[in-house]
Amino acid sequence: RVSAIIQDQAGNLWFGHGDQTSGKRVTRYDGHSFTVFSAQDGLGSDRVSAILQDQAGNLWFWGMGGVSRYDGAQFEYFAAADGLIFNGIGSISQDQEGVLWFGSGMGLSRYDGHAFTTQDGLAGKWVNSICQAQGGGLWVGTQGGGVLRYDGQGFESFTTRDGLADDSVFSVLSDPQGRLWLST
Repeated sequence: RVSAIIQDQAGNLWFGHGDQTSGKRVTRYDGHSFTVFSAQDGLGSDRVSAILQDQAGNLWFWGMGGVSRYDGAQFEYFAAADGLIFNGIGSISQDQEGVLWFGSGMGLSRYDGHAFTTQDGLAGKWVNSICQAQGGGLWVGTQGGGVLRYDGQGFESFTTRDGLADDSVFSVLSDPQGRLWLST
């Protein structure tokens, strides 16, 4: 089962597998052949559900068990012991300043290139989606907590009381015109 897919800057397709029984964790297709990466190659997660390529070209894989960063040569593994709020499956985004954001069933973590920290105000919230808006601001879709906007200082919450159709926001997208699209 494929649970995540991206195309990297070089044109390779990367597939995250959410099925432990297949023996596959991440597969890269370069246009000619497939290469499978697993724990034997240094990949930390046994099921990968989110993939992101950061501004520096590193690939990030998140699933059950933590986050792995691939620099094109080797994997580096991060888990709750390194500052992640939770090891479980989540979403990944990068903001305009290059900070990486990791959403999970326990809240939100941020990685500034040196250390993971937990952002105040989201502990205990199930994060479904993270989106860097075209006009600035980071938007976080939660399970039952509406959508939150982070302006660099703090979070502002928007719920059904503010006009949302539902307080569970599964996906947030910012289009080229700066409009936000939410799936509830």
